[in-house]
Amino acid sequence: MRMIWSRAVNEKPRAPKKAVNLTIDAALAAEAKAAGTNMSAVLERALREELRERRWQQWREENRSAIEASNAEVDRNGMWYVPPWRAE
Repeated sequence: MRMIWSRAVNEKPRAPKKAVNLTIDAALAAEAKAAGTNMSAVLERALREELRERRWQQWREENRSAIEASNAEVDRNGMWYVPPWRAE
């Protein structure tokens, strides 16, 4: 009998890992190690969040003129649709 294994629907495939050298505060590293902290996982989460924020800021900067034009249009003419639950 052949078994088929599949990942959970929302589980992403694992990305290949890359060894890197970092320099951090020695006391901080010792405390993290003593606490059993997976520093690689913490760094990955922090980098993902940092890069997500940078992409968001870059998108906002690239689209600043369109956002300003849209806001000006709404200021001049009001919203084109106001749902009943938002009506004043």
